[in-house]
Amino acid sequence: MVVQALPRPHARVDPSEARWSQAATQAFKAAAHDIEREGRRLRERADVDEIHDLRVATRRARTTAAIFADAVDANELRRTKRELKRLSDRLGAVRDLDVMLGQISGGHRADDHGLDPLRDAWTAERKDAGQRLRDELETGRYGRFLQRIADLGDPSRAVPPDPGEPPLLVRHRAPAAIWGSFGRLLAFDIDAASPDPLRVHRMRIAAKRLRYTLETFEDALGSDAKGLIERIETIQDLAGTSHDAGVAARRARLVLGQDGIGREARAPIERFASAQERCAADVTELARRLASVEGPGFRRTLGRLIVAL
Repeated sequence: MVVQALPRPHARVDPSEARWSQAATQAFKAAAHDIEREGRRLRERADVDEIHDLRVATRRARTTAAIFADAVDANELRRTKRELKRLSDRLGAVRDLDVMLGQISGGHRADDHGLDPLRDAWTAERKDAGQRLRDELETGRYGRFLQRIADLGDPSRAVPPDPGEPPLLVRHRAPAAIWGSFGRLLAFDIDAASPDPLRVHRMRIAAKRLRYTLETFEDALGSDAKGLIERIETIQDLAGTSHDAGVAARRARLVLGQDGIGREARAPIERFASAQERCAADVTELARRLASVEGPGFRRTLGRLIVAL
C-alpha cells in the first residue's frame, strides 16, 4: 500500500496568542506528517533507527492527543488513540528486542560465544516481530489511521467554542497542561537503595509526557525551556537504561527456562542476566537527577516561563 506523503507544517504550534483550536490543528498536522514520514522510512529500510524514530513519533502523537483532547471530535480521537496504542505496542515489541540484542553485543565479549542460544532466540523473535510490524504498515487499516490523524488537523473539524464564550488561547490552556504534566512526575520518588522496577518505568512515562508537553509549547515558552527539556530528557534516558536492563534480564531467564539449553550455555547466560539485573538496580544517578528536577530551582524556572505566557 502506498500512502501519499503528507506536507510538514511550518510550525508545530503557534505562539501563546494563538487560538487553542489552531494550536491543536497544527499539532495534529505535525503528528500525522511525522508518523507518515517515519513509517515510510521504516518500510524502505526497517533498521534500528527507523524503529526508534517511528516509536518516538507515535509517543509524541499520544501526548498531543492528551493535551488537545477537548479541541477535536471525541469519537475520532478515541479511535485514533486506540490505533496509536496498537502501533506503539507493535513498535515496542521490536524495539525491546533490538535493545536486548545490542546488550548482548556490548560489554560481554568474553562470554560472547556462550550467549549464542540467547542471541538465536532473540533474533528469531525479532524477525517475527519485525515482519508483523512491516505487514501492519502495508494494511489499509494503517492508511486509514494516518488519514484519521491528518483529519484531526483539519481546521474545519475543530470543536467550536460554546456560544457566547470567548475563544480560548494557548496562554489560557497551556499552563494547566504543562503544570498538570509536571505534577504527575512530582508524584514519583525513587528509592536508590531498593528501586521498584515498575515505579521506575511509570516515572519514565511521566517524564516523557512532560518533555513532549514542554516541546509542544516550546515556541511559546521561549528559549529557557530548552534547558528544562534537556534535564527531563536526562531522567528519561537514565530510567530507560534501567528499564531496558531489567527487561533483558527477565527475558534472558525465560530462555534459561526453555528445554535444550545445555550446561555450558547456562553459565554465560546466567552471568549476562545477573549483570543486567545489577544495571537495572543501579538508579543512584537517576534518583539524584529526579530530586533535582523536583526541587525548587526547576519549579521556579518552570513557573516563571508559565507565568510569562
